[in-house]
Parts: sequence; C-alpha cells; structure tokens
Amino acid sequence: MDNIITRIQEEVSTDFRDSETVREFIERIAREIEYDGDHEIVISAIEKQKFSAYPTLSTAELEGVEDFVQAIVQADFSGDANQSSSDDTPGVKKNHAPPSTDTSSRNTEPVDSKESTERNPQQPSFADRGSSRKTEYVSDDLPLRVSLPRPVAQLDTRLRDNIRKPYLGNLWWIIGIAIIGAYVYLSYLGHRPLVRWDESIYANVARNMVQNDRWVIPHVYIHPQRPGFELRAFLEKPPLVFWLQGISVSIFGITRFAIRLPIAIFAILSGLITYRFGEQLFDRPAGVASACVLFTIPMIYAQNHGGRTGSTDVPLLFFGSLFVYLTWTALDNDRPELLPYVGLVAGLALLTKGFHAGIFVIAVIPVVFYHSHTFMSRELVPMVGITAGITLPWTLYAWFRYGHQFVHEIFLQQVVQRATGETLIDQSGTTFSFMQYPYFQTFPDQIGVWFYFLFPAAAVALIRGWQKQSIKKPLFLIWWSVVTFGFFVFTGNHAWYIMPMFVPCSLIIGVAISGALEHDPVALVGIGMSVLAAIITVGLTLKSVVITAAAMLVVALPVADQLAKSQWRHDDYEIGRRIVPMLLAALIVASLVGSVPLGTGGPSYSGEEKLGQSAAKEVPEGVPVAVEPRMGKIWIFSFFAQRPITDGPPSALEGDDDIQFALVTNETSANLTRNFSIMAEHRDVKLIEFR
Repeated sequence: MDNIITRIQEEVSTDFRDSETVREFIERIAREIEYDGDHEIVISAIEKQKFSAYPTLSTAELEGVEDFVQAIVQADFSGDANQSSSDDTPGVKKNHAPPSTDTSSRNTEPVDSKESTERNPQQPSFADRGSSRKTEYVSDDLPLRVSLPRPVAQLDTRLRDNIRKPYLGNLWWIIGIAIIGAYVYLSYLGHRPLVRWDESIYANVARNMVQNDRWVIPHVYIHPQRPGFELRAFLEKPPLVFWLQGISVSIFGITRFAIRLPIAIFAILSGLITYRFGEQLFDRPAGVASACVLFTIPMIYAQNHGGRTGSTDVPLLFFGSLFVYLTWTALDNDRPELLPYVGLVAGLALLTKGFHAGIFVIAVIPVVFYHSHTFMSRELVPMVGITAGITLPWTLYAWFRYGHQFVHEIFLQQVVQRATGETLIDQSGTTFSFMQYPYFQTFPDQIGVWFYFLFPAAAVALIRGWQKQSIKKPLFLIWWSVVTFGFFVFTGNHAWYIMPMFVPCSLIIGVAISGALEHDPVALVGIGMSVLAAIITVGLTLKSVVITAAAMLVVALPVADQLAKSQWRHDDYEIGRRIVPMLLAALIVASLVGSVPLGTGGPSYSGEEKLGQSAAKEVPEGVPVAVEPRMGKIWIFSFFAQRPITDGPPSALEGDDDIQFALVTNETSANLTRNFSIMAEHRDVKLIEFR
C-alpha cells in the first residue's frame, strides 16, 4: 500500500498542525467525520509502515485503513465539518439533529464556501478543503486564507509535512548524528603530530598545490619511490582528495587541521550514509545504531588511515558506500532514473583512489544480476558517460604528459605489484603463506569491541530476515562484508584496505540492536551473548562496562517509553522521545571513543615538526633548504618548513656558496669547514645557516 499518511492528506486536503503527532492527526480527522469505526488500527498501520523493518500490513490493517479512507471520501460537508450528506456512508455516524427553527439568525442567501472559510480561517471544513483543492493551494500557517502559486504551495506543504513528522523526521536524526560525528572527528583535530606514512606525503601535495600552483598534477619535493629532493610529479593517487585538501589549506592555512578537515567531514558523511542505508533497509533505530557503531570502530576513528588523519581511505569509504547505497536504491526499488547519480558517485570514487574503488563494484554484482532488467535500461548509457566524463579528462591528461611513468605509478606499482606481492610485503604473522598481511590476527583490534557483536548479529539478521520474508537484505550485507575481507586476504598488504567492510558490518550490528529495542527474543539472545563474550574476553574494562550499560538501556528503553507516555504530559513526552534517545546514543559513543584519540590541552609537535617551524620562521620565503640525502623521507619537516627542498650532500655543502640553509646530521656538521650558526636542533639533526 502507498504511504497511508499521504493518501489521507490527499483525501482531506489538510496537514499536520503545529506539534501534532500522527495519533492526534488521525483522531482529529475521525472526530471531524464522526467516524465510529476503529481508528486505532489505522494508527497502528501507520506506525508499522513508518518505523518497522518489515512494514507488511495484515489483512485486518489493510481493511481498516481502506474503510477509514472511504469514510473520508464519502463524508459530504457543506460548510459544516460535522454534517454528512450521505446516510449510507459506512462507518460514519448520521447527523439526525433537527433543523433550526430560528429564522432570525439564518442566512437566507447562498453562502460561498470560500467566504465561509474566510469568516472562520482557523477551522476550514474538510468539504471546503476538498472542493478548493483542485483550484487553489492554501498555506495553513498563514493568518488568512491566501492562494499561493502551485510550486510554492507544494513546497510549503512538503516542508511542513517534514517538520511535523514524529521525531522531527529525518532532519532531527541527521543533525544529531552529525553532531556526534563532529565530536568524534573534529574535536582537537589538529593536535596530534602528522603521520609519516601517508599523511605527511599528502599534506605536502596539498601545500605544493597552493604554494607552487600545482593544481592539475600533484607534486612533491620528496617522492616516496624515487631518490633525491626536487619538485616532481606524484602520480600514485588521483587528485580529488588533494584538491579538497588544497582548498582547505587555502582557507585555513598550512596546518594539520586544514589537511585533516576534508577527511574528517567525509568520516561524518560516512556515518550519515550508513544511517540512511540502515533506515531504508530496516528502520530508523537500525540506522541510528549503525551510524554510532561506525563512528566507534577503532580503525576509522583512531588509527593512522582513519577519519582523523589526512589520508584517502575514508573519502573512498564514503563515495564507495554511497555508490552501493544508490545502486541498491535504484535497482531494488525499480528506479532506473537514479543510475546517472550512480555514475556520478562512481566517477568521484575512482577520482579518489583509482582502482581501489573496484571493491565496491564487486560488492554490488549480485544486486545488478538480480535486477538486470532495471540495470540494462536506457539510463545505463548516461551512467557510464557521467563516470567517464569525471574520470577520463584528468587520466588522459596525465597519461599524455607522463606516459609510462603515469601507468607505472598509478597501476603497475599501486595495483599489480601490491596484489602480486612484489612490493611492500609484510608476511609476519600471516595465517597462510599466500597472505601479505595478517588480517585474521588484526581484525579484532581494527573493529574493536564490536568484534564480539558481529557474528551473533549476523545470525540475528538472518533469522529475522527469514521470519519476515526479507532475507535478501541481510544476505547482501554479509556478502558485502565477506567479499571485501576475502578479496584483500588474497591481494592486500595494508590493514586499512578492509575498511570498506565496516559499513555493512555496522549495518548488521545495527539491525540486531534494533531488534533488541523491539524486544525480539532472537535479538535479545544475540545481544546478550555478545555482551557476555566481551566481558569474559576483555574483563571489566571501561568499554565492556559501557557496552553492558548500553545493552541494558536497549532493553529498558521501550519500557521507559511506554511508562513516560502514560505518565508525562503529551508535550513533555514528545520532547523527551526526540531528545533522550539521541542523548543516550551520544553518551555511549563518547564513552567508547574516550579522550585517547582526541587529546587534551594544547597541540603537541614532534621534533621534526619543530625543525620545520623554525625553518618557516627563519628562512626567507622562496629560499631553498639543502637536505643531506641520508636524512631520508623528511615529509613532515618539508610540510612545516614551507620552503623548497634541494639535495645537500656534504661536498655541496662545502663547495656551493649558493647554499645558505641546510638540514644536516651532527656528524656532518662536525666535519664542515664552512662557518655556520645553529638555528634549531633535535637529537642528532641540526638546521644551520651558513655565514
């Protein structure tokens, strides 16, 4: 059945009043038409359709809704909302009140319905609304009845409808989730020192875009795969993230905060898309729980390539998850008009991290095959065209300009050599000899305390899906998780490669939490087993206590909701049901995240960062700093120095008078015969100025 509320609103041409709930709305209509049927079954059907993970209405509910709608349709009012013109209307009381004999107050002239409404604008009858609905559009919020242009009136109706939804609709939860994400990912964002690999490399790329106007092709002075110090093209990654970081640096300056801000925003957006996906697949509680789970996964909020660092993996997580969400929405709902948007997001994902975005394409293969008739529509051509239009211009330009170097860096080195184990191999602790990284051993630490929930939650999701005849949803999420993990078990050599699986993992856990909120026995058993396993394994730590308390809240919240509904005033209850769940979610997230990744007090700086800051302060702008080759990959110094970097072997330092400033080791400085002064030093490294 179509949306019940929308259908009723269309028939009565009215809308929610300020702070009016669904129940009050239906009860008001029932009073207006003097409906003597059971309107509670209509309210129950609306709540099930709006909030249930499996909104299949029973025969009784369908018949009850249809009877209520027909009662509205057949109710005939002529300026009086309480008078019915049909004695045969089922479910509508007949008005047998005798006509008034007082002719002194009777208006003998015909009364136009519009004029009658203007005399009493606060309570226009349903008959008036129904008759005027075809000719004019009315804003109920205006003090007088005013005709609005059709587009404006429709927009006004949609906005008021959204605002008056229970829990303030999606907007309330989107704002709440965004605030929680902002606490996790924006608090003290610039306090921690730069990470050498890969954050400091990308930070230098963004700085060079701004300082050296290298916006089209990324450049660095210190290439990670090539020796020496000079400004060279960096072609290992596409430029989208670097462009965003460069824009941030242009606005906020050359700071750690500016480098990390775009990635932190993508982390928050990833939580929002997880919420939206969970709400669409199951229900709103599942979406909220899934977003909170994602925010508290250690790999995303605390580790080196997470949402609080300037890396490319979290932006890929967002674009890839949005790609999967749009693909599912377009195909499962038979909406091929969304396919061009799928192409848009696919292009942005490719422009974020190149071929690594392919894992999301693999994830949606079953959906594409299952809904091939929708996928193979005429919208497929613009989808592919948009993807190509986004990715090909930069790719072709880089290829024409750099040729084999571009192919080698972005494909052979970053994809083929890593997948085949020819580069960056670390097989220590791997379960099988073919593995290049010990994913099985590190996965519990990467997902954190949610590791104990994941497998019971998967079982809960499958059982509930089977019971509700909607098993394809949990099966898809399990496929997405397993295929991502399995793919990188064979081809990956870095921990963060499996990050794309954490969105479906969060959704699986979220649907189990949602089931527990409904007091589903299967979900309660699954959550209870998870909490018990966490306590037995990790002991009584802060996180296990928080998880235990959260599980108790999940069980108690529905009971508290019913108690508050019966004891509180209506307005207080409506405010409480909107605020309390979000505050509890924020408290749980803050307790799980803690202050470790956020830091306290002022920012801390590494010794290399302090040397760079000294160079930025003392070395004139545009003057290069010579660096001794054996200093290695000093990306952090280069970012903070904000000065050109050149090679500075000991022979050049002695004989080249053009070198004014240098970064040298203590051993080299002890053997120099040229006079110099020490500007700054850290351990065995000195920043010197030649006299």
